[in-house]
Amino acid sequence: MMVCNVSTNIHTRRARRKLVADKPTLAELCWLQMAAEIVAGELPAGLRLDEIDQAERLGVSRTPVREALRLLTATGLVSHANFCGAVVIDEAARHLFDALARTEALCAHLAAERMDAAARAALRLLADRSGPWLDAVHAGCGNPVLAGTARTLWRPVQVAAERAGRPPDRDRRGRDMARAVAAADIALAERRADAWAAGWAAEVPPAPWLMVRPKP
Repeated sequence: MMVCNVSTNIHTRRARRKLVADKPTLAELCWLQMAAEIVAGELPAGLRLDEIDQAERLGVSRTPVREALRLLTATGLVSHANFCGAVVIDEAARHLFDALARTEALCAHLAAERMDAAARAALRLLADRSGPWLDAVHAGCGNPVLAGTARTLWRPVQVAAERAGRPPDRDRRGRDMARAVAAADIALAERRADAWAAGWAAEVPPAPWLMVRPKP
């Protein structure tokens, strides 16, 4: 009886730790909001992202904004110029979708090459039922760094796309890519992944206020 209780407590503690680990920080929410606005063109190229101005606009303190600007720099969506601070890069959305398309193409290539028969069958079923097939493709590529990069690049897109009722992992063209991966057709999977991800560049609606609220 005691063993059962201890086991239950361990699982409960693990679940709580996972919930804490999965909960984004305020800095991450600010990064995601500004990244989505950059991708949607609401924060245009050449705009200087002043730390104080952004903190006031988002209704948060300067600390999470400062960290969010560091994350934007690490993502490549902003650059730091002398005496100018963080500045939105030229053609940020094009660069992001280009990187996303190439990343997803490589994920699809490796997944088609590496997944075993059972994993392919499961992926085919997920694609047919509009399940989380994109997660399956990322897992199947066998490269957690590559999969993590793809997930990071998708996040600003998903902020807008899910709000518009079109989550990227349920797009028909994407499911066709997953079916090519499940069929172990490496060349077709790579082409479809590249075209599918790149196609989202023309379909991202204006970024909504989802994560943090601006002051009135």
